[in-house]
Amino acid sequence: MGTVLFQQPPRRDLHDTVGHAIATITIQSAAALRLLDRNPQRSRAALEAIRGTGRAALAEMRATLGVLHCRKR
Repeated sequence: MGTVLFQQPPRRDLHDTVGHAIATITIQSAAALRLLDRNPQRSRAALEAIRGTGRAALAEMRATLGVLHCRKR
């Protein structure tokens, strides 16, 4: 008997990735706004985390869309 590997469909993976990234960005941006005046360094760290999360989500989205595009051919 062969081994069966479970893999989420790429669309579901994209939904999960982007949804998690948006939630993280929302929480981090709220923290950055609260810290802006009283602790600019921590606010900056939150903004850098937002940038990193956004970049990672975009890279994941591009990779997933590339897989979807290849499957259509």
